[in-house]
Amino acid sequence: MDFNIKLNKISNENFFNNLKFYHKQNTPFIAYRKKQSNDLHCHVDEKPIELRSISNVRCGFVFMPFDKNNTGYQLGLEHSYITKLNPKMSSNLIYPSVENFIDYSIQKKEYIKCVNQIKGKLDLNFSKVVFTHIFELEQKEINPIRSFKNLLNLNLDALCYLFFHPDIGFWLGASPETLVNFDGNNLETVALAGTKKIELEKWSLKETQEQKIVEKYILDKLKPVSKIINTTKTETIKAGNIEHLKSTITAKTKLSPAKLIDIIHPTPAVCGFPFEKAVKEINEMEKHDRSYYTGYLGLVNKKYCETYVNLRCARIKNGKATLYSGGGITKDSVAESEWNEIVSKSGTILKTFFN
Repeated sequence: MDFNIKLNKISNENFFNNLKFYHKQNTPFIAYRKKQSNDLHCHVDEKPIELRSISNVRCGFVFMPFDKNNTGYQLGLEHSYITKLNPKMSSNLIYPSVENFIDYSIQKKEYIKCVNQIKGKLDLNFSKVVFTHIFELEQKEINPIRSFKNLLNLNLDALCYLFFHPDIGFWLGASPETLVNFDGNNLETVALAGTKKIELEKWSLKETQEQKIVEKYILDKLKPVSKIINTTKTETIKAGNIEHLKSTITAKTKLSPAKLIDIIHPTPAVCGFPFEKAVKEINEMEKHDRSYYTGYLGLVNKKYCETYVNLRCARIKNGKATLYSGGGITKDSVAESEWNEIVSKSGTILKTFFN
C-alpha cells in the first residue's frame, strides 16, 4: 500500500534513543512493528490532530478508542524513521502471574459474579457480550521503552506498538487481529474470536459458535456495500501462549477506508451481538473506561488503510500500569474458565515488565 512515507533509516540504538528523547520532550509518537516483519517504524508529531470521527481523517497514523463518541488521535507521517531489527527470541522463562500483583481472590469472585449475571440475561437480550476487566499494578520501576523491546522479542506473530502522548501517557500492545486492510478497491478483514491454551487439542462448541457470530456479522455488514465476497475456512492461529479461531474475509468495494472502518468497528469480537444491546450491557456491567482498548490503530488515508484492533494492551502512566483483558460471554461460557482466560491474556503484557 502506498502511503507515500519518507522513512529515514537509522540504527537500532539511535531509534530507541530517539524514543527516550521524544518522551523527555513530551513529544507524541507511535513506534510499531507489523507481525512477521523485522522493520520497526516510528512516526513523530509534535501536534497530532484530535479526531472526533474517523471520517475526518486525512492521512496519517490513527489511534482510536472503542467508543466512537470519544476522541482519538491522528499523527502525521512527515517525520518518520525506520530501523531493521534482529529478533532475539526469549527462552521459555517462567514469568509471574497477575495473581502476584493484585487482590486476586476478591477480583476473581467479583468477575465470576458478573459473568454469571450476564449469562442470566443471554438469549433474552443478546447472544454474546464481550466483558472486559482491568488489572491495575503499582510498579514504579516500569520502563515503557524497555518493555516495548521485550514485547518485540516475545511477540513475532502480532502487531507490536508503543504509543505516547503526554495527555494520556504510554500505551503498549501486541495485537493479533486485523481490523481493515484496503488498497483502494480490495478489502481484507478477519473474523477472529475464541480462545484456548495451546496445550488443549480441541475447540469447544462455545468457541466455534463465538467465532461464527463475528464472521456472520461482518458478512452482513459488507454485503450491501461490496461484491465478490469470499471467506476462507476457519483456521487456528497462535498469539503468544494462546490460540484463536480466524477466518479471512475479502471483498471488492468502492467505499472509502474511513467508511469501511466505521461500518465494521466495533465487531462482535470486541463488543457482542446484537450490537446495541451488547453495548448497553457493557456500559452497565463494566466499572472501568475501556478508553483505547478494543479500539483500533493504523495507517489511513483517502484510498488506503492498514488497521488493527487494539488488543493485549496496557496503559502506563505515573508509575501505574493498567492491563486490559476480556472475553466473549455466551450461554455456554463457564465463569471460572472465562476468568482463567483473561488472566492468561494479561500475561502477554505483564511479562514485558520483567527483564
